[in-house]
Amino acid sequence: MSLRTYLRRCLAWQCRSHAVLTVSLLAAVLPWPGAHTLEPEVAEVIVLGEASQDAMPVQSESATQGDNVDMAIAPVADTHYLPELLDLETAQAIALEDNPGIGIAISRVDQARERVRQAQARYLPSVDVTYSAAHIRLADSTVDAARGNALRSPINNYLRSTFNSFITSGGELRSPFLPGLVQNALQGMASRSQVRSSMDSYSTSLMVSYVLFDGFARKFNRLSAEYGVLEHDAALAETQRLLLDALAQTYYDAQLAQANIDIAEADQAYNERLLREAEIRRQVGTGSLSDVLNFEVQLRAAKSERLRAERTLEQARISLAALMGMESGHLPEAVQLLRLEPEHEMDMQLPDVETGIAYALDYRPDILLEQYGRKRSEALVGQRQAAYYPRVTAMASQDAH
Repeated sequence: MSLRTYLRRCLAWQCRSHAVLTVSLLAAVLPWPGAHTLEPEVAEVIVLGEASQDAMPVQSESATQGDNVDMAIAPVADTHYLPELLDLETAQAIALEDNPGIGIAISRVDQARERVRQAQARYLPSVDVTYSAAHIRLADSTVDAARGNALRSPINNYLRSTFNSFITSGGELRSPFLPGLVQNALQGMASRSQVRSSMDSYSTSLMVSYVLFDGFARKFNRLSAEYGVLEHDAALAETQRLLLDALAQTYYDAQLAQANIDIAEADQAYNERLLREAEIRRQVGTGSLSDVLNFEVQLRAAKSERLRAERTLEQARISLAALMGMESGHLPEAVQLLRLEPEHEMDMQLPDVETGIAYALDYRPDILLEQYGRKRSEALVGQRQAAYYPRVTAMASQDAH
């Protein structure tokens, strides 16, 4: 395996520090004349490793460049397309829209508003409608006894009335006996068939109730819900503030890293020129080896500082992508950040401490969050104390069977 293939594999698996260490060791151990001639090749490999963080361990330079073109037009969370020059305001706007933490805070605000509507519903009357149905199956002995009584009752009544009429009339029947007996027997059989072995019952009830007095529990419950909305609104604002602050700090870190790269590159070019001049002086006999070694150490320090600044810039770009809610997890290489602007006179002035503290006490979301939380707790105390008061309720009901 060649040195270049090994370095590319290390960088593809995010092992840049190991690759740099390997190059330094090889430069120190192997007897290569002019070890610094390897540095341009190493720098090229490092750039290739930066452009293909998500690539396979073995990948050609052309494939890496093709991936860079695809990443340059990759959408942010499938909803935004990044400009080639990304400023802080655009990054913050994308973060406020796509960061998952903001969506969670907004959902909690919506939940708090629904709790207010639930608390307001306690001021309305309550209407309860109940409906019941029952099916009762009678015992067999009870059914048999009822059917026997239904069959015998008409016959017994007919015989009793006929006998009383026979006695009172002096032994004469006023009507034919047999037809009357048959008619009452048929009537008893009809009554017997109408006896059921089960019973069904249905009932409906309507009840309207209204709470006249509950010890102000409804009032404190509504206040607790309303303060809960304000508390979650402040929590949402605090989440947005922290997100914007973190994104701004990361963006400024990236800009600082870019400036440090420029400084390190200028320092590297300057020390390269001094090293060449020292080598020329040594060749003509007017310079010493210590001068050459001194400038070589300075040159390597500048290169090390450049690598450190490049790593810081890469970390800042990854953090920016995470804060912006990007699904890819990194900024495309085609997207660049603004350079640091020269400071103005107003930027270097000290702020008014008293004015800043007064403004923070009135508008800081975390302070408002604590204030609304305390008020909501006071409302909950009033709601619990309402249990010591009597409860007066007006009720009206109507039943139907």
